[in-house]
Amino acid sequence: MTTLSGLTNVAVSEDGEARPAARCLIIDDDDKVARAIGWMLEERGHEVRIARDAADASHLAEGGK
Repeated sequence: MTTLSGLTNVAVSEDGEARPAARCLIIDDDDKVARAIGWMLEERGHEVRIARDAADASHLAEGGK
C-alpha cells in the first residue's frame, strides 16, 4: 500500500503553470515503488521523504531525518 500526504510550496505543472507544491511522505515497503513515485513527484517540484513502515513515517512526520 502507498500513502501520500502533502503541504505547501510552489511547483510548475506540465503546462508551465505555477501551482502549490507539496511536501510528500511516501510510505511503502517496496523500495522500487517508493523511489519511482518519489522521483515522479520530485520531477514536478515536490519535496519527497520516503518511509518503509509506520514507525519510520511517524519519525519523519515529526521532523526526523
